[in-house]
Amino acid sequence: MFRSFTCAMVTLLLALFLLPALADEAFDITGECSFFRAGNRQKTTAAKMTDQNYNTYAEFAARQSFEIDAGGFDIGALYLSFYDRPVPLYVEGLVDGVWVKSEEGGQFLQEYLTLPEGSTRARVTSLSRSRLWIAEIRVFTPGDRPKDCAQWHIGGKADLMLVSCHPDDELLWFGGLLPTYAGERKLEVQNVIAVPSTPIRKQELLNALWHCGVTRYPFYMDLSDTRADTMSNQYWRWGYLVVPRLIAEAVRRYQPDVVVTHATDGEYGHPGHRVVADAVLQAVPEAAAEDKWTESAERYGTWQVQKLYLHKWPENQIHLDWHVPLKAFGGKDSFDVAKEAFRFHKSQISGGWMMEEGGEQDNAFFGLVFSMVGEDERGDDFMENILPDSYLVTEDAEEGYDEETDELEAPKVNLPVRQVPQNP
Repeated sequence: MFRSFTCAMVTLLLALFLLPALADEAFDITGECSFFRAGNRQKTTAAKMTDQNYNTYAEFAARQSFEIDAGGFDIGALYLSFYDRPVPLYVEGLVDGVWVKSEEGGQFLQEYLTLPEGSTRARVTSLSRSRLWIAEIRVFTPGDRPKDCAQWHIGGKADLMLVSCHPDDELLWFGGLLPTYAGERKLEVQNVIAVPSTPIRKQELLNALWHCGVTRYPFYMDLSDTRADTMSNQYWRWGYLVVPRLIAEAVRRYQPDVVVTHATDGEYGHPGHRVVADAVLQAVPEAAAEDKWTESAERYGTWQVQKLYLHKWPENQIHLDWHVPLKAFGGKDSFDVAKEAFRFHKSQISGGWMMEEGGEQDNAFFGLVFSMVGEDERGDDFMENILPDSYLVTEDAEEGYDEETDELEAPKVNLPVRQVPQNP
């Protein structure tokens, strides 16, 4: 008893000592908190939502509330991680003995929700008729949102769309793409994931994306996590029409200028990767056609992608330098940042997967498959001929210059797009 009391006092004094130094950033006080099921003051187990394990969760009945007492600290914010799906809810703070409603949540799997100033307790109330499962919760003092707490948003038009099969593929086969284009260059990068897989892999994906500087919430195609023995059988399991339809819908919804995806050989022959690459090849031209997938065309309109790249495509190849120091990451290069992000995919690291550089699967080599803005000349940037600062404007570039738009008009080049093969 004395030892527990002493440990608690040391923790409290340490927190009080650190608070002035960290006054600008909210301080994690989860360890000082008690959790109660609202109404009966009966303590509820917090172990399953404070054990840093996304595979465990605390369960609450439909429309049930639970309260948080921070042991004398004011509560500034809660960081919630839902188990398998977001559930509509709202948070309240107890201010001068009165419960004051603050923010509503339930849109994303991870959410940072602030409380009213002066909140001595917090309350979370479910608005859903289904059960509320919380995998993790962190409680913070008032202050700025900590950098490792994501604040997601649903993006509008994207600059670049990365279509990958599973969580972790966005790093394994595309190297420093995300740190370079989302983190450093602050472009709007939309991730599209074919197979969300398990709840823990969804959480791992979000942590990895956020570490790379991605702030747009990923688009999940929600295909089943099954692996067939051939590409044709994988198409049969997912649906020959389902996969290109969903990708075309994502293209129309997010309107990317550039799309990047897997190699046609599935990197190491993975049928799911092969199907995703092949479906992207179909979906890009179909997204621009009014008579294809009319439901999404009516909802979002059609969209013409300007450039399409595939990993390891053998023609019109470009090489990305993942070793340029990035200011946004304190001088680290994009490959190092990607390797750090990959560590969040703990379930895959335990299976032996790791980030590799060079070799047959070099994640720095891509090929331009389709272009509406001309072929790449420098061959070192997905956004060449797309963004104004990507043009190489010289005295010899007057031909094709449009005085009214003050832009260069690159010649349109329609490179071949493959159709779905009939054999495995």
